[in-house]
Amino acid sequence: MKLSSMMPWRMTLLPLLAVGSLTTGCHVQDQPNYQIAPWINHMVFSSAAESQAESEFLPGGRTLQTPPEGTIPRGFTPLHYKGHKEEAKQAGEELQNPFMPKKYRAKPKAEDVARGKWGYTTFCVPCHGVEGKGDGPVSQRGMPGFPIHAGGPTEYKDGHIFHIISYGRGMMGSYASQISQDDRWKIILYVRELQKAARGGR
Repeated sequence: MKLSSMMPWRMTLLPLLAVGSLTTGCHVQDQPNYQIAPWINHMVFSSAAESQAESEFLPGGRTLQTPPEGTIPRGFTPLHYKGHKEEAKQAGEELQNPFMPKKYRAKPKAEDVARGKWGYTTFCVPCHGVEGKGDGPVSQRGMPGFPIHAGGPTEYKDGHIFHIISYGRGMMGSYASQISQDDRWKIILYVRELQKAARGGR
């Protein structure tokens, strides 16, 4: 057999062998790198035909139990306020920013301020503007702007601003479902930086 007649057969076989050797050495990982709510994979849910799955160990024979009164969902810190201005002032007196050091003239951590800047840029700039002057793109299209370093906001305590972000004020809606409580506090850290810059660094 001539060498030239063997070439097409070898050219077909070699790529197949190469692919085979690569795939046999692969290992498919069963578990993801990160799981959200991993306990949910082990919960027993009732079917449409049953109100609850049966259990011989739990009260009433039900697998899914009603949470005890007064319990708090995991990762959720309740706020015992309403959306009124009076309660915003009350929050200002009662709530302390957990990311603001309690030592006199101590500065917050740079990474917390940076996170606050991210939150402010993402959620607040459209109305309040990059520097907090109330000149964001929304205000440039007919909506009234609201500066954060003039008038009331400069006198509001951190808890007061936290209440406004959480419950809304006037034309500003609540951001409680979009911004975590930690990030709300960190945004306030950055708001303080903007207010300080507007005063010439004082």
